[in-house]
Amino acid sequence: MLAATSSSLWTLQGDPTADGRLQNLSRDVGMVGARAWCRDHLDRYYFLSSHGLYTVSASGDGLQALSEDVIPEQLTGVADTNTVLEYDHATRAVAIHIPTASVSWLWETERQAFWPFKVGYSGSHVAMGPIMLNNGSTNGRLRQLHGITAASSADVTWRVLVADTAEQVSINAKAAIETLVAGGTPTNIHSSGVWTAGVNHRSYPRARGMFMILLLSASAAWGWEGAVCFTEPSGQWR
Repeated sequence: MLAATSSSLWTLQGDPTADGRLQNLSRDVGMVGARAWCRDHLDRYYFLSSHGLYTVSASGDGLQALSEDVIPEQLTGVADTNTVLEYDHATRAVAIHIPTASVSWLWETERQAFWPFKVGYSGSHVAMGPIMLNNGSTNGRLRQLHGITAASSADVTWRVLVADTAEQVSINAKAAIETLVAGGTPTNIHSSGVWTAGVNHRSYPRARGMFMILLLSASAAWGWEGAVCFTEPSGQWR
């Protein structure tokens, strides 16, 4: 059994009323609150410390910091004792809810990445891609974009991001979503527009690059049926 204070972590072995033994695992890392932990399908525990997100086995073995290199600033120095962690078995992700924060965070255990999100009524943001605009040796240009939304859909804002690599355009899309969730205006967008309900007129972004991501956002109930991209070669890829 695991036990913790805000600044220490322990494991209890055996019967605490008989010959049980309390063993210290850390005198620096603890849990920020009584519900700031969760357990995954492999019986490993995740918990939020004031230093970041950690994992440990039920026996106390394998205490490991998961987020030292990638942790968002909002998840360092957390002192809210009402913080709650939940494990989603379908996506194998850890949800971190801090009542005093403006957003919650999702830690993807397989991709080792954080994503911000809001619970309850909020705008939604979906990133489609990365999509290669041409073959592997030449850049492509997004000549036309044709979107179709559901007949009863709210307005959907589309944004096009382009970059030389799939990794970079994904990083840019994540930064854009984080900015939108925080209520800001992303600066790494090549072109944008709004789709109304039903079949929309074609747009002409003329975005040039090797990879693109189509970012869709809405602030009310919406439905998206699809989009068609028309591309053309646009010079040698450096």
